[in-house]
Amino acid sequence: MNLHKDGDQYEIYRPFCKRIYRVDRPADLPRIIERAFHLAQTGRPGPVLVDVPMDIFSADLPVDAFAKIPPVMARPAMDPDAAIRIVQALADAKNPVIYAGGGVLSSKATADLAALPKTSKFPWPTP
Repeated sequence: MNLHKDGDQYEIYRPFCKRIYRVDRPADLPRIIERAFHLAQTGRPGPVLVDVPMDIFSADLPVDAFAKIPPVMARPAMDPDAAIRIVQALADAKNPVIYAGGGVLSSKATADLAALPKTSKFPWPTP
């Protein structure tokens, strides 16, 4: 195999990965895997690359190296004061517009957003 070319091949993935981890010691592998899964699922979900050289794959690790269960991640919540300011701004607006982003999709709130004009007393313009 041409292992001499493996040194920086992971760099080609940098433009579309949230983070690239390079494992340099076998003892680091369990922690890096835990961090990679955490990062891939937090914030804006996205790909994370873990580059493991061939010699690390053949190294020995303790049997329980991957036994640690990472803590459950809580979804980030909106600050209640920010929610009040948003509602007040919508109520005061003459022609309110909501420009919703990917957070609505990732929080599974599309039905709530679609119901907002029907259930609120805001002056929504008619299409």
